[in-house]
Formats: sequence, structure tokens, C-alpha cells
Amino acid sequence: MTVNNDVNFYSERADSYYNRADAYNLRDKPQKAIANYTHAVDNYNKCIELQPNNSKFYQNRALCYRQLGQYIKAINDYSTAIALSPQTAILYYERAYCSHLQDNCREAVTDCSTAIKLEPNNYLFYYYRAMNYHILNQYTLAVADYTQAIALSPDDYIYLARAQCYDRLEQYAEAINDYSKYIGFNPDYSLVYYMRAASYDGLGQREKAEDDLKIYKKLEKKLKIKDFLKLRFRK
Repeated sequence: MTVNNDVNFYSERADSYYNRADAYNLRDKPQKAIANYTHAVDNYNKCIELQPNNSKFYQNRALCYRQLGQYIKAINDYSTAIALSPQTAILYYERAYCSHLQDNCREAVTDCSTAIKLEPNNYLFYYYRAMNYHILNQYTLAVADYTQAIALSPDDYIYLARAQCYDRLEQYAEAINDYSKYIGFNPDYSLVYYMRAASYDGLGQREKAEDDLKIYKKLEKKLKIKDFLKLRFRK
């Protein structure tokens, strides 16, 4: 076999193991998933031996390490991939993801900022940087990034995250507006009514706060009944 044929062989095997592992939900079949991610790592090792300057192999191996919870190894592979392909925005985002899982939100912010410079129209990069700013209690910066993410992709969960930041900044009217938008997407999510009630209370609008608390309690009661019935029929 030639080097290229060897690379293709190991690459196909690695991808196959990765896909199989991904198909097994780690919560449902953890042993099979872990075994397949481990096999994928072994085959990506072979690929890297044969083509040590291929950034994709480092990226793919990093994804396996991440799934295995080996975040330091994943970060090291992403760093190598970035050194080989410094203009590839997704590599910075994926390394930021691992830094976040290591509770290193500042590093995650730095990598997301680089990703944004390289690919300024990707909402996910703004959302993820906002999320890390949020954890760092930098709410004004988080709001700015959530707002940009919404402009690019107005998803429900981003409104909810921005509402929580507005709440922290005591900008209750803006928080209420975002909570209301989220409710428009998810009217049966009880907790958001509780959150909006707190914002109404912050504005001194007690009647509206009490109305939301009533809806919250009603939905919670309905949820408890549903859970009870599930348990009963499961038995």
C-alpha cells in the first residue's frame, strides 16, 4: 500500500468508529461509545503518523478526546491544528468549547474573539462568547454578543439568556421583553414565568408578577401530575 492509501484506510476506519460512537448515546450505551471513540483515536494516531501536517486529523482526534472527557489532550490537538491552519475559525471555537469545559472562560472568550474576526457572520461564535462573558459576570458584554447572535439567528434560547443578563443589570423592562419572546416560543416552560415575575416585581408591577406566579404554579402542578402518571404506568 502507498502512504496515501494507508492514510485513506486509517482515516475511513477512524471516521467509521467516530460515527458509530456518536450513534451510541453516551447515556444509553456508554461502554460501546467509549470503545469506539478510543478506536477512532488509535486510527487517527496512524493517520497523523503518516500525514503529520494534516490539521483535519488533529481536529478529529481532538473531537474524540473531547467526547472521552480528555479535555487537555483535546486542547493540545486543537492548538496543533490551529498552528497548521490558523485561518480556520471553527478550530478556535472548538478549542474555546474545551476551555469552557475546563472552567477557563477567559481563554474561551479569547478564542471566540479570534473566531469572530475570521468569520464575523457566525452567530454561534457570538453566542458562545456571550455565554462565557455571562459566567464571568460581564453582563453588558454578554448582552452585546447575545444581541449580535440574535441579529444573525433569532433562536429562543438566546432571548432567554439575554433576559437573564438584563435582569442582572436591573434593566427589567428589557428582561421582560425577552422573557415574553421566549414564552412565545415555549408557552409551557414554567420557570420562565417565575423569572418574568421577578422582573415585573423589580419594576414594582406586583399585579403582573402575581399573574405570572399563578401561571408558574399551574404549569408546575401539571408537570408533577404528568411525571406521576409516567411513573405509575412505568410500574
